[in-house]
Amino acid sequence: MIRFRSSSLALGAFAVALLAAVPGAAQRAGVRDAEHDGVQRGVEGGTYRPFEQQLAAASRVGRGAYVGVEHPRPETARFKFLRAGGQMVWVDVDMRTGRVVGVQ
Repeated sequence: MIRFRSSSLALGAFAVALLAAVPGAAQRAGVRDAEHDGVQRGVEGGTYRPFEQQLAAASRVGRGAYVGVEHPRPETARFKFLRAGGQMVWVDVDMRTGRVVGVQ
């Protein structure tokens, strides 16, 4: 029983230390939530194309395994793809039109 208790304490202390080591992580998560909410409202209101349409346009250019998406600028979605040779490709899509506007 004592061993379990000290393990739980150690785990709790580790979690606190980890959160302290990453300052602003909770704030950044809040920013991402607000960003996601804004994008969702844009899709529901008809301002932005649905995610599936944006992803389809990006996939035609990215030609790899979908890794994720971020929003570097308002009204732009940056889709990340990993190609077979290990090359990472970023495809920017205009969320209003669903058209590819950049590839890196």
